[in-house]
Amino acid sequence: MNGAWVPRDVAEALELELNAARLDTVGGYEDALSVSITTPALIARCREDMAHLMKRFTTTIPLVVLLFFAVSASAVDEVKLLRAIDRAEGGHHAKRPYGVLAIRVRDRAHAREVCLRTIRSAARDWDGRGDFVAFLGRRYCPPSVDPVGHKNWVTNVRKLSR
Repeated sequence: MNGAWVPRDVAEALELELNAARLDTVGGYEDALSVSITTPALIARCREDMAHLMKRFTTTIPLVVLLFFAVSASAVDEVKLLRAIDRAEGGHHAKRPYGVLAIRVRDRAHAREVCLRTIRSAARDWDGRGDFVAFLGRRYCPPSVDPVGHKNWVTNVRKLSR
């Protein structure tokens, strides 16, 4: 039909359907490939799908935000604990930086890494009940090895991490 005149609204309807057919892989509009002029039905379906997506979007975002703040509020402040442990173990004057005794460390930076890994692994294993510093103290300075040192370590780190 070369040169045939097509009413403008029919041409727009066909164009809409062809554009919708391009969305076939993304939006799942399999019936949009048909050349029948069902533009009002197609537009209604697009609106329903958009309304459904917006409904899911507006209910999901607040949940994600709440989860983020809940996790960050209960998360362990690694930097504060790292500084507190360093100070409790003697700071720059300590013979064993960060009180690391279990492994041989190359230097202060390596001891800091070891301490940070210990804090992070304890935070992963902690169930959220009780005091985290006491939980960490059972690993860092076990009461079975030094009961008095454990009590002092927990007290000092707790005070210094505030």
